[in-house]
Amino acid sequence: MMVTTIGNMERYPAQTKLVWGDIEAVLAAAEEVTISPELYRKLRNGLMEKMPELVENARKGVREAAEELTSRGLEVLAVERDEDAQKHIAVGADASYAPMPIGMGHLAMVASIALREPRKPEGVKPSGAVEIIYKKADRMTRREFKFLCQLKGEALIPALSVKQLETNGHEDVVCVLLDGPLSASLILRKVPRRRGLRPDEYRELVSSAHRLIRARDELVKFCHEHGLPVIGVVKRCTSRHFIRWYGLENEVPFTDQFVFHQMLNYGERTNAISITKAIEEKLKAPHFSRYQPIYGFYIKTSRTPITPPVRVEFPAYVLEEWGEDWVATYALSTALTVYEPEFDGLPRAICQAHKRAKVSKRIVSELYKKALTKEVSRGTDPRLLGTRWGFKPGE
Repeated sequence: MMVTTIGNMERYPAQTKLVWGDIEAVLAAAEEVTISPELYRKLRNGLMEKMPELVENARKGVREAAEELTSRGLEVLAVERDEDAQKHIAVGADASYAPMPIGMGHLAMVASIALREPRKPEGVKPSGAVEIIYKKADRMTRREFKFLCQLKGEALIPALSVKQLETNGHEDVVCVLLDGPLSASLILRKVPRRRGLRPDEYRELVSSAHRLIRARDELVKFCHEHGLPVIGVVKRCTSRHFIRWYGLENEVPFTDQFVFHQMLNYGERTNAISITKAIEEKLKAPHFSRYQPIYGFYIKTSRTPITPPVRVEFPAYVLEEWGEDWVATYALSTALTVYEPEFDGLPRAICQAHKRAKVSKRIVSELYKKALTKEVSRGTDPRLLGTRWGFKPGE
């Protein structure tokens, strides 16, 4: 045992030479999930008892919602497949972030990539970028920091797509696909503003939100000028744009995605609406000048019954020059039906980008181990790199 120091300040005695097997054992133990058999039985019985009631209420509510939507003009349309669509090159882009719950503050790793699929010309490499984001614990709450990471990660998606097209040309590309929306979505409404949040931190959140919107606009403008369609695919949809568009926000308690999951079969879609107007007019979101309005529809692209439909978004010029039928056919024809829920129903180019950009818990754990090992070998007190109580890397 030795006494460690930070600067000239003597610290408590600490063991600076760790037994790595002990650290691995702690990390492995964190993966285990155990529960009392009696508690498990009670949870199981309670769920089995409650579920039929929940299902029946949802079934009734969705049936009524579907009837109201169709009476107010919503259409369910069949989509044709194009078997050759998979052969053509598309640029796909995605980003992810993962926190590292160390006690010294908020730390996260962001990664993004834009690549070409199904094949890439000789010498063409993916465009990638990473960012390490850190904030002291007193600067932001965990929720605010998470929002900042999402903004920075999503802004990399359109920026890298432009970089990929500028660096390697676009003559062989038939479409640009983004994992996520092209619309402003609810970004500006979601910017946290609480009492006690420092003005400079709030300005950074607002600036990051504006930067994301501008980055999407720049991509749309680039693709428009070079005659390329650009499509955004939103898989986790918690919005109610369609419900509000048809004036049912006070009558239907469900999200758009849940309702359309019941209404759409494989190869079917809704008609498109103006997502831009749905956000700015129906939701009264702050107006933010855009290059072009964004439209969108829901489409069931997976043959798996429990996989919900996705929302497909596209700018006005794509609607005018290619049409929503072409967008729907392309989205359906390039989508994969696979066992992994995170890929099921997504276009192949987005699946590849998602796979290459994902910062998984395993990766975060490995990076944490390497950082901890290196710092300890330098004589650093391991307590400085301790995680928050009850959290493991990647959470």
